[in-house]
Amino acid sequence: EPQQRQQQARIAQAPPRTHRPPDLEEVVQQVMTNAGRWRTLDARCTVIIRSDYLRGEDGEMSFRNGRLRIQKPGKIMLRVPARGEAELELIGDGQRYEINMPIFRERYSARYGSDLPEGRLRILFMPDDVVAAFDYTALFRDKVQVLRQDGPLYAVDSLLPLSEPEPGIYMHSSIGLLPGAENVFNYRRYRPDGSMRTEIRYLHWDLFQADDTDDERAPAVSVPTRVWMAYGPGRTSIMLMLEDVRLNRELDPEQFRAGR
Repeated sequence: EPQQRQQQARIAQAPPRTHRPPDLEEVVQQVMTNAGRWRTLDARCTVIIRSDYLRGEDGEMSFRNGRLRIQKPGKIMLRVPARGEAELELIGDGQRYEINMPIFRERYSARYGSDLPEGRLRILFMPDDVVAAFDYTALFRDKVQVLRQDGPLYAVDSLLPLSEPEPGIYMHSSIGLLPGAENVFNYRRYRPDGSMRTEIRYLHWDLFQADDTDDERAPAVSVPTRVWMAYGPGRTSIMLMLEDVRLNRELDPEQFRAGR
């Protein structure tokens, strides 16, 4: 025990490790390489929603036995439960999405990128934000990237031109990475007025085979299996917990058709 205390004291007194500041191109390539190893995702999904609007213990509700399916670019289907009468259903075809939440008596549809609904949906749970949480490489398209240090993280900001109310640029989104780490730590998406639309944190990642095969030589893909999302305007936070993740399976395109 005295030896253990001495070892802990040496660790505490040791200078922090330093990392070479990353290169923007290296960081983007690192993120794109891992994400590019999968085109479809199929997993069991548990959804935990917390909101000031929810009644009951701690304002929290859990939805189990759901199914999350994603097909790049931008298609999503999240249904809880996977079979039987749906309590939550989010569908997006890459252009338009539809939200059906009978348990909250809410139904809503709009185009990807639409602003958050004001005064109607109290429990915010937007399909385009969910798919962006797993296919965040889309934020690199048609935007200018800037690398900066954000406290202990390195952040890659994606900027877009703004024409109204006057010409300028605004930060569309940002991802944060820990120095020397391969996985994204957080993802933030902003509104044109500078306020935060969505904050996403990646609490846990797991490795999966990129192909539905038992071949151990197939490339492994790092996929987030604990994803936390928060909407400030709606005072809502959502935890997505994935299990039994399967990648690159053929998925029925009809399940991603909004308004089907």
